[in-house]
Amino acid sequence: MSFISFLEDNVWVPIVAGVVLLIAVVVIIYCICTRCRRCRRFDYTALRDEQSLPQKIRFEKTQQENILRDEAWMSCQFYMRSNPQYDSVQRMENIGSRFGRHWFSVKDSMNKENVLTITQLCSNIPIPFSSSTRRTLKELFSILKHPYIFPTTDIDFVIDQKLVVVVQPVASRGSLKDYIFQKRYSGSYEEKYFHKTKGLINTQVKLFGRQILEALLFLDSKGFPTHGHLRSSNVMMSDGCCTLAAIENSFLGYTSKLYPLIQKKVGKQIDAIDSVCFGHLFYEMCTGKQLQTAHPSPVALSECKSPDAVNVS
Repeated sequence: MSFISFLEDNVWVPIVAGVVLLIAVVVIIYCICTRCRRCRRFDYTALRDEQSLPQKIRFEKTQQENILRDEAWMSCQFYMRSNPQYDSVQRMENIGSRFGRHWFSVKDSMNKENVLTITQLCSNIPIPFSSSTRRTLKELFSILKHPYIFPTTDIDFVIDQKLVVVVQPVASRGSLKDYIFQKRYSGSYEEKYFHKTKGLINTQVKLFGRQILEALLFLDSKGFPTHGHLRSSNVMMSDGCCTLAAIENSFLGYTSKLYPLIQKKVGKQIDAIDSVCFGHLFYEMCTGKQLQTAHPSPVALSECKSPDAVNVS
């Protein structure tokens, strides 16, 4: 009997052989993939174990920020569909330091570029998070006009997602901090300000300081609460002038990085917060570096080259 005749009489034989061969191939591939995964997991674990604590913290923070950025991007796209007055949305770098705030470039109905920020609702918000409050804030900021106050084009609440949306025009020259450090406004906050600069010349310090103080006095005369967020990154440069921004933060319950440090200095004198913040800002304009204590030490004052600046500090 020939081999072919045997196969014709026993068709099940090649079928069984083919199934056995297929199972063997699958098992081999599975073993190879499992071995590769184990190797990669071992290498990754070893790499993580070799990282220092600051590196691990930075890695975990970056991972968390990436997740939040993706969620904010989806929220922004959803918001754009509900608000057709804005289009051409693009992601921006984290141009500010507030964790949980995300920046996007959008164009309005006049085809002007604006910066739209999305921030998670603060648990300590002092006002009702409601549609009526939103309308009140919209009206308030639409009539708030002053040459040294940076305009807020729009403010909105996404109530079901507990998000705050703020739209402002682009300050192409960036913030006062960008001006001091000679950086572009669109760069990442964490990467722009590592090096020390020389600070500003006396005439600029005097001019910008006066403009900022005039803006604060105007807000105080209109019954606005303490600003509480006066720092160089919250002062925008516009046509060679300083314009005060972040005014909405005091209504929304956000606090600045300086707040815990300065609160110890002023105690219950909440109205004094802006005065101390201005002192910090004044020091940064003069020296090109941030003050690390609530009150300047003699060593810190030695960084000021102008005797007049030292007297003010």
